[in-house]
Amino acid sequence: MKNGLKVCRKEIFNKITQQTNSMFQEIKKEIESFRFTVASHDLERPWGGFLMIDESQAQDFSNKFFGGLDVNTLRIGGKLSTKILIVKPNARLSWQYHNRRAGI
Repeated sequence: MKNGLKVCRKEIFNKITQQTNSMFQEIKKEIESFRFTVASHDLERPWGGFLMIDESQAQDFSNKFFGGLDVNTLRIGGKLSTKILIVKPNARLSWQYHNRRAGI
């Protein structure tokens, strides 16, 4: 029974991973349809992952999704990290603060 449980868990994990990868690709495609450049991504976090928008497009991103918030008021040390967080169902995020950069 123990081996059968391992196989079942692995099958469930693989199915969730496939669904998550599909979801990431759909979101990436949608963001790119707004002419934003996904500069990098990390889809391997335990809670899901993120897409990072090219920093030069931060103000355009803010205009589209945050009502034109002036991103210059958010920069820390001249840096701003524009990310779209994608959280897996039933996963949790923790509060983090970066002293060297800000994020929207």
